[in-house]
Amino acid sequence: MQKIEDLREDLLRNYKEWFQLIQERKNIVFKITKYKENNGLSSYDKKQEERLSDKLSEQLKGLNSKELLSLSLLIEAHVDSEDYPKWSELGSCVESMTNPVLK
Repeated sequence: MQKIEDLREDLLRNYKEWFQLIQERKNIVFKITKYKENNGLSSYDKKQEERLSDKLSEQLKGLNSKELLSLSLLIEAHVDSEDYPKWSELGSCVESMTNPVLK
């Protein structure tokens, strides 16, 4: 059995990788948002969100409601645009605050 210190180091390494991936995602979303702004496109494309959800359906099935809300909040936080839905402001429970495409 691993020592708890080793497990904590594994967790720390995981957090660092996770934060790096979040930053990379944020940078990609920024580029997509700028592209859409420069080309007169809406930042919210429901069909694209549904395609992405379909491609990630297996991974999404493994998430509980709080994890789905966390993902939804991350997606929402990275899109700096007035026309992107603010799902988190639409309700007071986890289900109503989560992007419906992720459910």
